[in-house]
Amino acid sequence: MSKLDIDPNLFAQSGLDSGALTILGAVVHRPGEPGEYRGTIRRGKDIERVFYLSVDPDSPVAAADIDLARLADPPARGDAGCCCPTADETRFSVNPRGYALFRVSGGKGGYSVNLRRADPREDTPVFNSTLLDDGQIFSARILRPGRYRVANTHGRARAALTVARPPAPFSGYRPPEPLRVTVTEGGFEPERIDLHPAQGLIFECRTPSRIVIELERADEGAAGHGGQTAR
Repeated sequence: MSKLDIDPNLFAQSGLDSGALTILGAVVHRPGEPGEYRGTIRRGKDIERVFYLSVDPDSPVAAADIDLARLADPPARGDAGCCCPTADETRFSVNPRGYALFRVSGGKGGYSVNLRRADPREDTPVFNSTLLDDGQIFSARILRPGRYRVANTHGRARAALTVARPPAPFSGYRPPEPLRVTVTEGGFEPERIDLHPAQGLIFECRTPSRIVIELERADEGAAGHGGQTAR
């Protein structure tokens, strides 16, 4: 992909799901307990790829960047024939005080992650990105202007989200810092979310959560403010 190429999936999405990650969403997980972990990348119920994460007190890595798209659907390697990731490319390391970032660099996505000890014990919790809790984070970026519904499908929490129209070209606009939303048993805090164009959105999950964002009404007037008309 050249520098001028833009993944069409970046603008084709009208919603996000923390349990089916795409190019506009990511999950942050803090493993905490040292050990060797076996992870599976899934699309629906199907396992697309297996990877390994070493949570090592001696590791200098504060953030393990794990690209689910590259692991599940790696690019071809020229004329080398095999395009599967090597053993080194499916193994990651992170310090227990750090975190693992699960993201999608391109394509349609729809991935979830299941992470468990390579030497499982009954008392060891299993991480499943379709059910976030304990301060785990879902990071989202919504590009299409309009009104959205936000729901925690593991409860009754609901919120209203509005994404503003893009600024005029060459205005020098820069998106502000991401807006943080806390997900508790009582609901979303705040329940009304107003985003500036291209502003990030961070959900901190303090109760079992699967965050689903659905477009309710596109802002068709975006073209009048220098952006493309929402479709």
